[in-house]
Amino acid sequence: MTSSSFILLAILALLALVSADYTPPFLRNQPRNVQYGYFQIMRNLNLSQQQQEQQLAQWAQMNNLSTQYSNFLQQERQANQALSQNMSRVISRLPQVQSQLEAILQNDVQTCAQELQAIQNLRRQYPQEVPILDYIREKTSEAMGMDD
Repeated sequence: MTSSSFILLAILALLALVSADYTPPFLRNQPRNVQYGYFQIMRNLNLSQQQQEQQLAQWAQMNNLSTQYSNFLQQERQANQALSQNMSRVISRLPQVQSQLEAILQNDVQTCAQELQAIQNLRRQYPQEVPILDYIREKTSEAMGMDD
């Protein structure tokens, strides 16, 4: 597997772990029509990001939610920055963890119990990375027709 394919699969696996649909906190106590207006803009797939941001800013102003919306945007940007940094950290460790996992799986002088224990130890040491490698291994096996 090429390193770019590996990285792409890793990113997709991370995105699958973190994606979620939710109602922003500043909308929770708002009337349904206010919430509806927000989601109408958010779900419009024909808007560019810039157009969406402009329409949401106008929507917030019309509904006296500009401060709450601005605070929400700032928190979202900070969370996305932290997520990006965490993803980069996890992705940068994947080759090292993959090497350790392969070494465990290819060690033919250990018992099955020792192999399972070594994998469990690796999972404890790298709780984010090992499940991602498991996911990549599963998807790669499926693509190769090895998904018994």
